[in-house]
Amino acid sequence: MAIYVVDVNVLESGLIGSTIDTDPHAKFVIADAAIVEMCKNQHWLTTMKLALRAFDGHQSRVLAAPSVGELLSTEARLALPLTPDQVISQPYTDFVRKLITDLASSRADNDIDLQKHIENARARLNTADLDAELAKSRTSRYVEILKNRLPEKILKTIRSRRVEMTDLLALAHMMTHFIAPKSLQTDYRLSSDDATELSDSASSNFRFDYLMVRHALLALRDGGDISTMKPTTELNHQFDQHYVLIASHFGRILSNDRRVNEAYGDLRSMLATDLQASADLMQAWFVSEGIAPE
Repeated sequence: MAIYVVDVNVLESGLIGSTIDTDPHAKFVIADAAIVEMCKNQHWLTTMKLALRAFDGHQSRVLAAPSVGELLSTEARLALPLTPDQVISQPYTDFVRKLITDLASSRADNDIDLQKHIENARARLNTADLDAELAKSRTSRYVEILKNRLPEKILKTIRSRRVEMTDLLALAHMMTHFIAPKSLQTDYRLSSDDATELSDSASSNFRFDYLMVRHALLALRDGGDISTMKPTTELNHQFDQHYVLIASHFGRILSNDRRVNEAYGDLRSMLATDLQASADLMQAWFVSEGIAPE
C-alpha cells in the first residue's frame, strides 16, 4: 500500500483527485505544514475548502502528521528514532478528517466551534510556525557553522560553483554527522552518548539537520549572503523541508515543486549511503584542492 505525503501546492492545484482515483488503496499524509500554509491569510476557509474537497468521501484514507518541531522534540525526549507509525498523530488525523467532512458541508460556514478551533490554531501558528525571521535566523545559524568549520579554499570552490553536486552532498552528509549530535545536546540536553546514538540511527533529527546543512550549502553556493534573503522566502524553503522530512519515513511524496523533489531525492540517497562512502568522496575532493586529510 502506497502512502503519499502531499505538499500544499499539489493540494491547492486540485491534482490530488486523479491520484486518489487511480491508486484506490493509497493513503495520504497531510502534514501540519500544509495546514499552516493554508492558514497564512484571512481567506483560509475558502483555501481549505478547495484544497481538501477531493478527500471528501475518502476520509479514512487520510492521515495527518504534527509539526516537525513536535516530532523532533518527541524523538529527542524518547532518545529513540521515530517509526513511521509515530510520525502519524491519531488525534490530529481525527481532526483533519473531521475538518474535511465539515468543510464539504454547509456546517463549515456556520460551525462556530470549528471556526474558533482554526482561528486559535492560526493565532498559535502566527507566533511560531509562521515566524519568518526565526526561519531566516535558523538558516543563518547553519551557514555560519559551515563558514567556521570549512577551509576557506573549499568555501571559495563552493561559491565559484565549481563543485560537483555529488561532492557537495557528501560534504553535507559528513557535516551533518558532526553537527547533529551537538544540536541534540544543545537543543534538547541529551547526553553525548545518547545524542551520538540517536544521530547514528538515521533519526528524524539527523534528517532535519541534513536538510538544513544541504540548504545552507546551496545558499553558500549561491552567494551565501543571508542578510539579503527575504525571511518569507526562507520560511517557504523550510516548509518544503518539512514535507520532505515526513515523506522520508513513507517513501513517496507528491509535489510539483522541483526543489522539493530534489531535496527528497537527495535525502533518500543519503539515507542509503554509507558514511564512509561520503567520507571517501569528501576526502578525494579536499585532496584535489590541495588540502591534506586530517
